[in-house]
Amino acid sequence: MQVNMKCKFLSALIFCMLIYIVPMNSQTYEFTVTQAPYVDLQGGTPLVDAPWDDPSLLVPIGFNFELFDQTTQFLFLTENDSYILFSNSLNMIVDIIVLFGADLIDRGSMEDTLLSPITYATTGTTGNRVLTLEFENAGFYNDLQEFGISTDYVNIQLKLYENTGNIEFHYGPNSVTRPEVSYEGEGPIIGLFENYDLETGFATGEVILLDGDPANPVVVTEFLETYLDGTIPANTLYRFSRETTAVNEVDKSGQQAYYYPNPSTGFAWLSPELTDEIISPVQIINSQGIVMLTDADPAVIEFQDLPLGIYALHFKTVDGSVTQRIFLERQ
Repeated sequence: MQVNMKCKFLSALIFCMLIYIVPMNSQTYEFTVTQAPYVDLQGGTPLVDAPWDDPSLLVPIGFNFELFDQTTQFLFLTENDSYILFSNSLNMIVDIIVLFGADLIDRGSMEDTLLSPITYATTGTTGNRVLTLEFENAGFYNDLQEFGISTDYVNIQLKLYENTGNIEFHYGPNSVTRPEVSYEGEGPIIGLFENYDLETGFATGEVILLDGDPANPVVVTEFLETYLDGTIPANTLYRFSRETTAVNEVDKSGQQAYYYPNPSTGFAWLSPELTDEIISPVQIINSQGIVMLTDADPAVIEFQDLPLGIYALHFKTVDGSVTQRIFLERQ
C-alpha cells in the first residue's frame, strides 16, 4: 500500500496487514450497492470547532454495536480521519472501518476558517437506533497543499443500525477534478478489516475491500493494493449487511469441546486431535463482550488471573469461527 509524504499511521498498518492477514473461508457481511437520496444531517453534535487536519476524535455510538466479533459503544477516528478504529478500551485488538480511504482535510485550513464540519447524531428508539456520522464538504490535503486552494470535495455519511447490525456508507455531492492529486492514485480505498493487533502488528480476521467501478464495485477478500476506479457517484449507498449464518458460530458447551477441562482453574488445553484445525490467536471474552486476553498459542490458554465467571473462547478454524464457553473457577 502506498505511503504518502505525511506517512500516515494507517498506511503503515495496512502494509503490516498485507503481510499477516489470513484469508477466511466465510464472510460476516454481505455487500450490496444501491442508489438513495443523500440527506444532510440536521442538528448533529459537532466533533470539531476549528479547521482540522487528521483529528483524533471519540464518537459515542449511543448503543452497543458489534463489528465482526467486537462490541463497543464508541468509535475512534484516528489521525487519518476517514479510517475508524472500532475497539473496546481494554485491549489493543481493533477492527477498522475504512469509510473513505483518502487524505481528507478541512477546506478552510489555510484561512483558519472551519468549512468542513464533522458531526454525529443518534436517532430512533431503543432497539431501533441509528448512529449517523457525517463529513460535510471535506477537502483533500494534497489538493490544498499543491494548489493553495481546495477545489475537490466530498460529502460522506457512516450509518450504524442497532436492530440489524448493518453498516452503511452513503456518499453525497462531490467534485473531484484532480483524482491523481487528491487520491494519490485512481480512487479511494473502501472496506472493513477484522482483528488487527496494534502491539504486535498481527491480524487474523476478515478483509472486505471494494474494487473496480465505484457505481458497481466487486468485493475482494484478500488484502491487495485495491482502489476504486474513480470517485463514488453522488447518492450511492454501500451496505454491509450482517449475515448471522455467514460464520459457523458453535457453542461447544456440553459437546465434545476444543478445549478442556471445563470448568477450568485458569488453564485450558486444546484437544490433540484438533491441533491442525485451529487458526491462532484465541480471544478470551467476558460476559459483557469485552476481549480480556488474546493468546497467540492455541495449544494452551492461560487465563488464571481473570475474575471468576463464564468466558467465551473465540477462535478461527479451517471451517469457520467457533465460540466455546468455559467456566473459570478456583481450586
